[in-house]
Amino acid sequence: MPCVRIRILIVALLLALAQGVLADSADDWLAGQQAFQNGDFSTALGVFQRARDAGLEGPAVHYNIAVCHFELENFEQAGRSFQLIADRFPLMRGLAEYNLGLVARRLGNATAAREHFLRV
Repeated sequence: MPCVRIRILIVALLLALAQGVLADSADDWLAGQQAFQNGDFSTALGVFQRARDAGLEGPAVHYNIAVCHFELENFEQAGRSFQLIADRFPLMRGLAEYNLGLVARRLGNATAAREHFLRV
């Protein structure tokens, strides 16, 4: 599916950008990337949350947290993280709105999903 490929590409780009920011905890960040690539979203989520809690505040860490929540079917948490991205990072708003649409769709709210997709 093209949407899945686009999401994977965006995640890979965000992970690459974030890697440079986390020089002090590069091993942890690489472990998170590897876990994510292996589909171990629970481990990846823990690593990305530690990075956030350690002070990393860029969009990459929040996006990775949101995607991990989505993949773990924690849709409400994913929605909160995507909304945070939309609110705090204007350049990421379109991507966040798209993902908010996916979350709304998974939660069975077709009207909200349509509204988010139209904002993209």
